[in-house]
Amino acid sequence: MRKRIFDIIEVAEAGDKASAIYDYTMMVSIIFSLIPLAFKSTTSFLTVIDRVTVSLFILDYILRLMTADYKLKKGILSFFLYPFTFMAIIDLLCILPSF
Repeated sequence: MRKRIFDIIEVAEAGDKASAIYDYTMMVSIIFSLIPLAFKSTTSFLTVIDRVTVSLFILDYILRLMTADYKLKKGILSFFLYPFTFMAIIDLLCILPSF
């Protein structure tokens, strides 16, 4: 199951619908996450957008951490090294301001 999750969240083979849907969802989430930043005021609608997109980013981070051994190929050490990779740090920098 973890291997399939890895195949979905990473660049998969052509024709993988689940991977395409995941990629599309993440791209739309990134775009929507910019909407609250464009306004100086806070409304309940903007708060909902922020919470939903941050939740998706947190889920993405957890899934990537869960499958780090497939990406880094260093066994159990991968789970400790992944948080220090460039993309993981970027992900955390995007998530942390919402807290």
